[in-house]
Amino acid sequence: MEGDHRRGDQYRLTLHTAAEAAIDGVGVGINDPISIENVGEFVEDFDGTVVVYASAQAPHRDRIQIARALGLPQAMVREITPHIGGAFGAKDEAHIQIHAALLAYKTGRPVKVVRSREESFRTHVKRHPARIRYRSGATKDGKLTAVHMIAVGDTGPYVNAGEEVMMVMANYGISPYFVPNVRSEAYTVLTNNPVCGAFRGFGVPQATFAFERQMDELARRLEIDPLEIRLLNGLKTGQRFQPKAVVRAGDGMRACLEKVAQLSDWYEREKIPRQPEHHLRRGWGAAASFHKLGFGCDVSDHASAAVNMAPDGSVVVRTGAADMGQGAHTIIAQFVAERLGVTPAEVKVHKPDTALAADAGASVASRVTAFSGNAVIRAAEPIRKVLLEIAAQETGADVTLLDIRQGFVYVEGERINLKMTDLAAKAYQKNLPMQASGFYTMDYPEAQLPDGSMGYEQMTEFGAHVAQVLVDIETGQVTVEKVIAVHDVGQVVNPHGVRGQIEGGVTMAVGYGVTEEMLVDQGMIRNTSLESYMIPTVFDSPQIIADVVELPEAGAPLGAKAIGEPPMNIAPAAIANAVADAIGAPVNQLPISPERVLAALRK
Repeated sequence: MEGDHRRGDQYRLTLHTAAEAAIDGVGVGINDPISIENVGEFVEDFDGTVVVYASAQAPHRDRIQIARALGLPQAMVREITPHIGGAFGAKDEAHIQIHAALLAYKTGRPVKVVRSREESFRTHVKRHPARIRYRSGATKDGKLTAVHMIAVGDTGPYVNAGEEVMMVMANYGISPYFVPNVRSEAYTVLTNNPVCGAFRGFGVPQATFAFERQMDELARRLEIDPLEIRLLNGLKTGQRFQPKAVVRAGDGMRACLEKVAQLSDWYEREKIPRQPEHHLRRGWGAAASFHKLGFGCDVSDHASAAVNMAPDGSVVVRTGAADMGQGAHTIIAQFVAERLGVTPAEVKVHKPDTALAADAGASVASRVTAFSGNAVIRAAEPIRKVLLEIAAQETGADVTLLDIRQGFVYVEGERINLKMTDLAAKAYQKNLPMQASGFYTMDYPEAQLPDGSMGYEQMTEFGAHVAQVLVDIETGQVTVEKVIAVHDVGQVVNPHGVRGQIEGGVTMAVGYGVTEEMLVDQGMIRNTSLESYMIPTVFDSPQIIADVVELPEAGAPLGAKAIGEPPMNIAPAAIANAVADAIGAPVNQLPISPERVLAALRK
């Protein structure tokens, strides 16, 4: 299990709408006695609005819950999200925001609450532990015919997100493959163990690990190359992967598998020594997965944004989408800059503030690029139209021959000495609108399913990894030497951001797959510090070869899809398959600790 323990969680709350000084009032640990003495000067002119400064992924949803708990209208609650730091899904819900807001509301004083590291370990949500069993059928040549999956997840003492996580686990239970006959069962169990909730991947890493392990076992029994069995069964355009969902564009699956085979020299891997020393064994493992964008059909899922171009050509964007380090605001700035013909440096994206920006939905489900990206592009389009019309008036050229980019006007591809600042200033002189809002909700076109019933198309992102590991059979120690990761991200908009997400996801997966284990005894966490909970350091990070397949998606903003969660979903399975290949015995539980490796060898 994992929690959002990489840094202490901070929530800063005050009862005043404008006083930054009030934020630095009182520091309260959740197990400490609370005092309202010496909490700083109280500003007398507050308007009664409860203002919450919170490290959160869903500020507008938090506002709903805080208002409901305090018995206030939502208009009297405001949440501002400053720099978040790490989140990884675990800040997708309100934790101590409501408690601190309630105290501030009742006392009329500013309140600050900071969790210690140990408190974060003990109280924050964890990834759902799950036991997953498979029965699979296939033809002699490896074609999947039927799969029955049963998954049981431990959600702790509260259901929380347990029902939704297990539903996702059931939907992804056959991973990125077409299986004509599927039965997926998923159950949520209440226990006295730590409470579980959203975490990067939201049930997909567990399902991917289990199914990709059984795919390797199936390949071994049928004596088929592990990569070949995946190529044989990979999803294609129009094939069903959930009860009512089909793949909108499926070319990415084969493209990712073929590219990862090429980059890893998969078919030449035996040229590398399998036994470099008498006690060391080397192995290789492949895994694949996919991730749909957004929550899915019949679920409320939208984004809003507002764009304002100033007379000097600079642009302000207001969005409720939280940037937790995944580069969401950078991408939003790039989209706006491209449509309005300015540089990204001239675009200022304001941090989420429920009083100033409309709801953009939570920063979860790998949805921000597609949803908020489309919303800001729609907001920018009316302003772009005004700018091009003014450019047409100034140049005498037909508007269809004009373009705006990088601060200048282009006529039939040739740059002329007419700047965007000139166009913006003239727009204001002419009293033309330079502010607009945009709204987007995912389009799910209808599709006919094989049984004749109707379903819907779903936008998906595919990926494939190959891992190379070295195992010490005397100590059981696993060293991840190399991970080759290829992802279908649509059109690449920010190459450094894509690479950063892949490398970060793979490194996080090394922790999930090899080193990180929360020790729980009778419901109590026994390792509540980073001295005993071993996250991977730079010394544990493998060589990562990251690459992409660019297949622009028609429904995505400028063709760009997503990359936030998929790298984390796939790498643990590839590592586990590589370990099994190295030692000739399966290890079917994460993390792959030395004890589990030695136990597998003894069997």
